[in-house]
Amino acid sequence: MKNRENLKTEKLNECEEFHGTINGPDDEDFHPEEASKSLRQALEAGIQCDDKVLIQVLLKHDNFQRQKIAAAYEGQYDRILVDDVEEVLGGFFLDCTLALLQPAHLYSTKMLHYAISVRFLF
Repeated sequence: MKNRENLKTEKLNECEEFHGTINGPDDEDFHPEEASKSLRQALEAGIQCDDKVLIQVLLKHDNFQRQKIAAAYEGQYDRILVDDVEEVLGGFFLDCTLALLQPAHLYSTKMLHYAISVRFLF
């Protein structure tokens, strides 16, 4: 029994070294203006859009931060980020990107509505 407890303690100690890569809204390295500038530069290329930059910026931040980035984008460029994304992207990548840019409560509501409506179709 003691070996089992020691093993659990060792595993917990090993896990303490790991942590998530997304920081919260109080992160001192969070600069929505810089992120919105990177997004604008990536989207300006049109069909040649730099997908890697979009992925890097959107996945590096949590939902709250993405909302701040979208607001900074609109403030800096007088353009709506979602509209610019819709102009450039398509397919599943567009769907995924739009899902990341929606506020969490709206996305959850949309998915719940979809799940209920699909269930009643069958």
